[in-house]
Amino acid sequence: MIKKIMLSSVLFFWLPAVLAQPQVADIKADREAPPPVVLNQVEALSKSELRLQWQASPATDVTAYRVYRSRAKGTPRVVKTVSLVDAQKGDMSTQVKETANTEIEYFYQLAAVDAAGNVSALSNRLAMRLPDSRAPHLPLQLRVADGELGVALQWLPNRDLDLAGYQVYRLTVGSEQGFTKINRTLIEKTAFVDSDTVGGQAYRYRVAAVDVYGNESAATRGVLFKPRYGEIAAPVNLKLSVSETQQPYLKWQLPDDQQSGVIVMRDQGQGFEVISGVLHEMHFVDYSAEPQWHYRYQVLAVSKVGQRSQPSSWVLRPGRAK
Repeated sequence: MIKKIMLSSVLFFWLPAVLAQPQVADIKADREAPPPVVLNQVEALSKSELRLQWQASPATDVTAYRVYRSRAKGTPRVVKTVSLVDAQKGDMSTQVKETANTEIEYFYQLAAVDAAGNVSALSNRLAMRLPDSRAPHLPLQLRVADGELGVALQWLPNRDLDLAGYQVYRLTVGSEQGFTKINRTLIEKTAFVDSDTVGGQAYRYRVAAVDVYGNESAATRGVLFKPRYGEIAAPVNLKLSVSETQQPYLKWQLPDDQQSGVIVMRDQGQGFEVISGVLHEMHFVDYSAEPQWHYRYQVLAVSKVGQRSQPSSWVLRPGRAK
């Protein structure tokens, strides 16, 4: 009787194991690879991240996807394996090293992997050239001098083929504020005039190059400069009226004969900008003004040797603010 009970116990524990063996064998015997995946899109999210989008495999036993990268004639290499949990979303993002050569075109492909470890054939391949993350070269030989319309900056042209332009930075000596960008839009030439300065105040200027991908170089060393203007008297009695064409009409007076002309400046809510050359008349019509907007105007005098006065008091043309 005891032998029968022991035999029954053995059969009880042994039977489920025997029944489970064919299932394991079935998995090991599966040598059929999943069908190839269709890669829909490869796009750059940033200078260091790509996103691949593909159609999920119709095979029900797929557990992961492999991402391959290659050059035009190179062997595809696995750069990332994506689990089924992530892959079910239909897309994925993979980090790409910033040191990748941006001058080389890379090709991306996918393969599906099933539970038995079978790997599908590679998908169609899509090309992607990584966004440039390298900064352009430093601009050279920044020079600063008094100009007819303000502080004139010049530098040598940058030789980078993907150059987009330059940024100009200024520091007011004695101020707690550091270097700030003073150009509103990217400068495409190798010259800039800073018309928003005060005579006798010292400034430092720096210039940086920017490429078409938005990479910015280191800035040049700060060049110290103190504008000479302020040594002559500013225009007085600036008045604003309306011309026959309903445009702003400015008139002023010069208190002495040191000045050879004046410069007109206008502010539309973002700071004064020069809107004229050196004028030798005592009046000016702003034909570029739009009737609905408000403007502030001021003028400053220019001497025969390029010295500039302090700006005059400003006058307002009422309207809507931008």
